[in-house]
Amino acid sequence: HCFKSWGAVPQFYYAGALNASNASTNDWPDHHCILPYADFPNFGISTFVAMRNSYTFIDNVHKVPDMDGAEKSRLAAEAKCIIAYNMTELFRNYGGVPWVGKVFAPDDDFTNPRLTVEATVDSIVMLLDEAIPDLPWAISEGEMSDWAGRFTQAGAMALKTRLLLYAASPLFNSSQPYMDG
Repeated sequence: HCFKSWGAVPQFYYAGALNASNASTNDWPDHHCILPYADFPNFGISTFVAMRNSYTFIDNVHKVPDMDGAEKSRLAAEAKCIIAYNMTELFRNYGGVPWVGKVFAPDDDFTNPRLTVEATVDSIVMLLDEAIPDLPWAISEGEMSDWAGRFTQAGAMALKTRLLLYAASPLFNSSQPYMDG
């Protein structure tokens, strides 16, 4: 989640080559990272705007006349991964959260109940499972100039793994609460 326009860590990350030897904290200063639950001026868009934009895209991509079905499916799958990523970040910070499953209209009922941890994880996993078959496994070197930074099957599976490992952590699976209260 970085908007740096020059190499360094994102260059390695998007190519799948980020490791301990090339991940210098000097190349990844905090002010270049976008917090998943905040919206700072000129630092990206908030989680909920990203999800709304993704659902708007999914709802309308089928209307594009000069795009083949495979590309529509791939791009819709990428949008689902963006939603899943943002929901994962909300889950990571807040545990169970209300599910955002559509573009809300002004006259919609906004009283979504907060889901349990299990229901939140299951909902995100379902979204990723829907997306994975429509994504390429990896982006070839020849496509990097046009498709770098896009979700792939490998990236979606990695996000799913990260989510499931976090959900399996003692934070959510202990008889002792993480914090009192």
